[in-house]
Amino acid sequence: MSEFSIGPSQHPFSRRVFLAAVAASLNVPSMCEADSSLLTHNEDPSVSLWHDWFEAHQELHRAVFRQQRLEAQLFSRLGSRSRVPKEMWEAAEEENGYRAAKNDEFLAAEIDEKCAEKLWLTPARSVTGAAMKLHAILATGEPSIESDEFPWPQVRSVLGDLIRIIDSGGFLDPAAVA
Repeated sequence: MSEFSIGPSQHPFSRRVFLAAVAASLNVPSMCEADSSLLTHNEDPSVSLWHDWFEAHQELHRAVFRQQRLEAQLFSRLGSRSRVPKEMWEAAEEENGYRAAKNDEFLAAEIDEKCAEKLWLTPARSVTGAAMKLHAILATGEPSIESDEFPWPQVRSVLGDLIRIIDSGGFLDPAAVA
């Protein structure tokens, strides 16, 4: 069983990395073109918490894909679970690593949820921090990028507005003027 630990980020994320992640999640490639490094001098705690959440969220996706791949191997090898004796199925789960992967997925989901809650409970001190929190809400709660059910298109629109404001420098960020 592997251990996941999410603590203070070991590597600084740039504004470009954040915008690229948001752009990818919103399917808006033009947002990746920002060059300035606004986040490097930002003292907004929600920024570092977003980095922790984003790392945890990426780990959750890796754990889910690994578990799904191993589960597909089980079904491919053994067929339907109802056709195989329980002991044989459980031995195969252990043998191919499915059980460990399922446990890793569960742990990663718990860490992702804790990081998200901490992020959402921390007040943003900048437009960038608010945009990052909104991105985490979208990435966690939106059923799909194409969802046209309220409030997802509206939330994506507000996040896009915030990113354009950040990108144009057309805002007063308390961390930038302090």
